[in-house]
Amino acid sequence: MDFKFERWKLLHSVLLFGHSCVKYSISDLHQSTITKCNFDVKDVRVISTSMDKTCKFWDMKSGVNTITLAAHESVIADMAATENGQILATCGWDKLIYLWDITTGMYRSHGPKALDKIHEGCISCVDFSSDGKILMFHSNKYYIYLFDYDDHRMSLDS
Repeated sequence: MDFKFERWKLLHSVLLFGHSCVKYSISDLHQSTITKCNFDVKDVRVISTSMDKTCKFWDMKSGVNTITLAAHESVIADMAATENGQILATCGWDKLIYLWDITTGMYRSHGPKALDKIHEGCISCVDFSSDGKILMFHSNKYYIYLFDYDDHRMSLDS
């Protein structure tokens, strides 16, 4: 099976929803199924997570993989970035959330910040509040968890 994702570039030649587009594909980015892909906050890179336990950044201008994040011990289910693009959160089946300081690259020397022991089940999705202070995540149960990582307090909403 060939695992790849595609990006669409708007042009003025082929009509699609009133816009024209050309299809590009990125192959050999991951070794297993891609679970999530997003644009970064500046729309310069595509960020993807995978069942291969990695999160990768693909630069759309140069066409190369620029960053590979690998700390999870199992499938990475989701990721989200703060609105300023500084922090990226990844979560997965290993019951962990990792916070990566993408702007400064601190993860290269110190590793990501692991939010461990905050939940006992697989974590299926994450997102940040608009101010980037609250991290929301969901597990395989019926709860949404809100984590204020500035204060290291957790609250529950059902």
